[in-house]
Amino acid sequence: MRPIYLLLITASLSSCGYFNSGTWKDDPENWGRVFGQDAPEKVEVVHSHFWKSAHFTYEFIAYFEIKTDEEFVKEYFIDYYDLRKYDEKNAKNIPLLGQGDFPDWFVKKDKDNYDIWLGDEFDFTLYIDKVTENIYFSMVQF
Repeated sequence: MRPIYLLLITASLSSCGYFNSGTWKDDPENWGRVFGQDAPEKVEVVHSHFWKSAHFTYEFIAYFEIKTDEEFVKEYFIDYYDLRKYDEKNAKNIPLLGQGDFPDWFVKKDKDNYDIWLGDEFDFTLYIDKVTENIYFSMVQF
């Protein structure tokens, strides 16, 4: 094979995300993959699951379980993403967000055990455990 063909194949594969696609579980870099920065000091990432496609656009599905304070949740998630709260009677009909299998640690209780917040396009879903106050969220970007 001629060197120019190897160069073209390599450039094509790298531009479509082939070399940086995959799945990362409980990787400290997952917060940065989603938000483009390190996790803030007041956030403890308990679990994370991040999948990125090999497509040339930035397509991903992410799941997190975190511990933080109420103020951070309001400012960083609810206000910034313009999330709206669903009441308990409607929450049972809200599907879990994402495709494929969910991580085995993600939102394991009945939905009435969470305060649930949704984005307009169902691309961001936030669950606040009413007992532990742990925060679970999922994000999808396609």
